[in-house]
Amino acid sequence: MSLKIEKLFEIIDFLLSEGKVTSMSIANKFNISRKTVSKYLIELTVFCPIDTYEGHGGGIEINKSFTLGGRYWNKNELEIIYKALLFYREANKDNTELEKIIKKFTAIGLEDDRKYIQKH
Repeated sequence: MSLKIEKLFEIIDFLLSEGKVTSMSIANKFNISRKTVSKYLIELTVFCPIDTYEGHGGGIEINKSFTLGGRYWNKNELEIIYKALLFYREANKDNTELEKIIKKFTAIGLEDDRKYIQKH
């Protein structure tokens, strides 16, 4: 995968996990110029809907109706995968890669359901 494509997917991941952010925060996070951020955002609209807001409190975010996982799995399948990850986490404490994956699932709309873990 090209470095540019990897960077675009990293930006998508950042937007999904952080919510609304400024172009400056994207530029700082990925060590790119604001002009490059603007170019990348135009390219990202091919993959997902990008919303921009001007003025005080403005920023950039992926449209809340968009779910990255929904292209491959339905909501029920995603919930099963997510709950399996939560069970796995109980046996594998301090696994930073696993925590990143769980954070991504939270970003696509699945919440950490500790009651489910305690019941089962």
